[in-house]
Formats: sequence, C-alpha cells, structure tokens
Amino acid sequence: MPHSEAGGELSVLTQRSDAIPLAVGGLPSPESIFTIHCVSEIVRRTQGQVNVIPFNTGDDAERMADANSGEPTIPFFDTPDGRAREALLATQAPIVLIAGDFTETARFCMVARDLDALQAARFVSQSFSCLEPLYRHDGVRCVAVDRKANLADWIDQVAAWLDLQPSTWQTARQQMLSDYAAWPTAEAAIHALVEFADTASADREQLPTATLALFETLGRCYRSGWIDSIVWPADSILEPGEPAFPVADAISLTGPARMLTFGPFLHLPPGHWNARYHFEVDQHLAGNLMEFDIVNGTNVLVSHRVLVEGAGKFGFDCEFDMQESRLPVENRAILAEGSIGGFFRPAGIWLNRDRPSVAQGTNADTSNDQ
Repeated sequence: MPHSEAGGELSVLTQRSDAIPLAVGGLPSPESIFTIHCVSEIVRRTQGQVNVIPFNTGDDAERMADANSGEPTIPFFDTPDGRAREALLATQAPIVLIAGDFTETARFCMVARDLDALQAARFVSQSFSCLEPLYRHDGVRCVAVDRKANLADWIDQVAAWLDLQPSTWQTARQQMLSDYAAWPTAEAAIHALVEFADTASADREQLPTATLALFETLGRCYRSGWIDSIVWPADSILEPGEPAFPVADAISLTGPARMLTFGPFLHLPPGHWNARYHFEVDQHLAGNLMEFDIVNGTNVLVSHRVLVEGAGKFGFDCEFDMQESRLPVENRAILAEGSIGGFFRPAGIWLNRDRPSVAQGTNADTSNDQ
C-alpha cells in the first residue's frame, strides 16, 4: 500500500475515474513534455478530444473534479504536493513517471525558464522531492525515454499504456506516423516539438565548470527513485548581501551578532531527516555563541544555540520532520553574539533520511570533527 506523508497508509478510493485514461508525471524536462504531447495526441486522434491539465496541488484536483465534463482528461504533474499525490492515486488511473537526469533537466530549465544555476537546481530538486513518494508505489510505472529509439516504436509504447495495440487504432496510427515522418527518432521529434530543447542541448559546453560541478554533485543524490542521502555542497550556501551570492571565501566573525550564511532553498522528500551542517572556524581562540536554524517555508523546524569553542572543524547535528516537499529548506548559521575575531567557513550540509514517515524531536551536537 502507498504511504502518506503522515507515516500511515493512504486512503485510496476504489472507484476509478473512466475519464482519466492515464496520468503522466515527471521532471520539468524535454522528455516529460514530449511524452505528454504524445499521450495527448494519441488520445485526441482516437477519441476526438482531450484535456491536459496541471495537477500539482490539491486545488488542481478539486478544480478537475468540479470541471468533470466526461471528456478524456490527462493530468500532468511535475511538483505534486501531498494532496495532489493522494488524489492521483485515488483515481486508480494508470500513472506513468518519466525518469530523468538532474544535470540535463537543470540545463533545460535555465534556458526554458530563464533561471540562473542555483534557481534551476532548486526547481529540479523540488520536482525530484515531490515525485519521490510516488516511486514507492508499486502501481506507478517509471519509464526512461530512449532518445535514440525509433519514433514509431516509441509511439507504440505510449499507445500501449492506453491499452491500444497497433491494430486497434490502425488508421489513426498511420496518419500520426505520416504526420511525424520528418522525425525518425524520439530525439529528432523532441528537438522539433519541445521549445528550447535544441538550445539547451547546444548550450551544454557553454556552462561554467562550477555550474556543471554543482549540478553533478546534486545529481548524484537527486534521482528517479528512492532518495535517502543528500549532500548540499558549500557552493549552494549563500552569504548575506544585495544580491546574495554563494559563499566564496571564509567569513570574518569580527563584529556584531548577525546572519553568517543561509540557504540553499533546495527541497527534500517527506520523512524524518538527520542533518549535519559542516563548518570550519579559523584563528579563533575565544568561544562564540552560534545559532543554527532549519526553516521549511515559514515553518521553523530546528532552532538551537550552541557554544563553539576554539578553532577546528565542526558539525552541527539535528533531526527534523519534512512534511511538504514543495516548500524549500533553508539552513541558517547565525552569530548569536558579537565576536572579536576568527573566520567561519561552511563546508556543506549532509542529510540522511532514516524513514519516510514522520517522527518528532531534535538533537544538537557540535562535536569537533578533527
């Protein structure tokens, strides 16, 4: 049985909506956009009409129910919240998730949505985190689009999800293949039909080395499937400023109490998480009172003050419950009292989920890692 973000089993309705032949989800990638195009085209050609609707929030689910016209409807989702996921499962319609790659999807989002590297990383981490609970459901089909596949074979595969064999929609199939004859492969069709897909592909070599390194580090953690261990690298953590930029060097502790670092505003799948904020303190003889906060949207999940004594490598440990993956996570490091010297440097944030259910309690530890 599927599990809810509250740790129990989802209440799944037994009545299936026949107006929903298929629900399609995936990353905000060219492959997902191309797949929903193929699904909607096949339904339109075989049933005469089709509605494709966004299905990322509980409000989207309610609007679909209110607007139920009996016409074939394809829900499409890339960042579904908990209510939307439960509503999708309650329809008992087949669900297909399009798997994808973090780096390739982030590159596409930079071009298609005019985002900088960190904004794209945040959006893609949100999508992976919101989709992750659905991968734990046995009834959800996870599919990777083979760009090199013969386009006719790919169309037949999509049609099979709709319970259509080539012989059962032969006339419409031949017409669709004729209309798409200029594109022999899925990749050719993606470049022709998905806006910015070809531009994003061409821009890969133009990305800065630091951007590719950030995407590849996050891509080793965020993947299509279970996500239980994540590293947020130091270059995703921000230093206050107008505008704020990733921390590039050690931050002087000298001065009044203030925010030292914040961000990265990335996302996590729901569940119970253990986190460690790694940092270094140099040229620091007297102790300083530090505060570490973890905020999910506007909800403060952790707020703890600790005395950091001496210089060295440290880790602040805590645990918290993540309930809504659509909201970003912010880690704040705060100098709680003024300091007369020393330097602070974040080294990254390590996160591990011990269970997808929700539990209570936090724990702080600033043991020296040296």
